[in-house]
Amino acid sequence: MIETSWNQRDHEKASSIQEAFFVLSDDQFEKEFGLRIPVLIRRFLVVRGVISKFLNPEESKSLNAKVQEASEVYMAERGAVDPKNFEIFDSNSSDLDSSMPQKSYISTQKLDFKMKLENWLNPQLKSLKDPFLMAGMDLATDRVVEAFEKDQKICVYADFDLDGTSGLALMLDGLKQLGFKQVLQYQPKRLSEGYGFHASAVEELSKLGVQLIITVDVGITAFEAIAEGVKNGLDVIITDHHQPEAELPGAFAVVNPNRKDDQSGLGYLCGAGVAFYFLRALKRKLFNKKLRSTGHRG
Repeated sequence: MIETSWNQRDHEKASSIQEAFFVLSDDQFEKEFGLRIPVLIRRFLVVRGVISKFLNPEESKSLNAKVQEASEVYMAERGAVDPKNFEIFDSNSSDLDSSMPQKSYISTQKLDFKMKLENWLNPQLKSLKDPFLMAGMDLATDRVVEAFEKDQKICVYADFDLDGTSGLALMLDGLKQLGFKQVLQYQPKRLSEGYGFHASAVEELSKLGVQLIITVDVGITAFEAIAEGVKNGLDVIITDHHQPEAELPGAFAVVNPNRKDDQSGLGYLCGAGVAFYFLRALKRKLFNKKLRSTGHRG
């Protein structure tokens, strides 16, 4: 969106872009360009890589100097990094494509520069945190492995929003690829049922022979639904990211990086992200038990 907006501006209006990068508030900038970029990050963006197409060489040099000066002052005032270590990419660098704003932002600090750049721009599974750092993960995956060994019927119950739907698709596909045969899915109807993990749905799933429910992006405060599961002999595993109440629900296991006792540092994950970490942990446990023998260990 922002690039389209910029492309509509001719060379003569380049000075207004300069001003936008350095003067406009976040709200004003978003209104003008359709994208919210904090003013500090805007000042850190490499001029040559982002807006040099609108400037002649002399203008580009001048604006680059402003970026350098403003960023050095900001960083020095906060003691974040010694100004002499501040660096903006050389547009002639053979290592990096200076047209990428992400690289420009990281270049403000040279601390662990190569590693941070590589991990951010080329993420790999091995650079992710261990999923078993999340509280409740070991217990939860043990129960799902048991369901695998006993060929029990599982239902993945997900919220109906984008996060829940994405997590549902991920969980279903992951379980299928891991060899689970009896997997159902359930999402509450937005208008007739509304948001949440509902006791009425648990009762219906029990009648269908479901023995284990795994929630995605929902359930952290669903005390009634979980009590219904216990009454009907179902085990419930909650995977969620929403803030819990003071007391956790009495599910078989609760996997939520925002639990008070969770030390994983993964509280930024969305519901689909928690589901992804759950599948990584489950895959590893199946490999360790030699119930899976192909593919990456996870």
